[in-house]
Amino acid sequence: MIQAIGPICSILDPEYKRIVEELRKLGIRPTGKKFIDKARLTEAKSEQAEKMLESKIQKSNDDNTDKEREQLERVKAGAMQLAELNKILLNIN
Repeated sequence: MIQAIGPICSILDPEYKRIVEELRKLGIRPTGKKFIDKARLTEAKSEQAEKMLESKIQKSNDDNTDKEREQLERVKAGAMQLAELNKILLNIN
């Protein structure tokens, strides 16, 4: 039945043909009913957009964490140098 959808929708409705093609690209089997397939396509695209947004947010958080880590490393290095200077000035071994 699914194979029969292609020829039918190409004759009747170019929009439905596009919907079926996009569903197939996403790995979703068309049902043969335009309104259902259109809703499924809209839902799949919104899920895909949410996943992309989550990955961008995660990447942004990782970048911020790396920057914070670098800053803490610089502060730690400065604190270690200050500690060494205090040992020298106070003659602590």
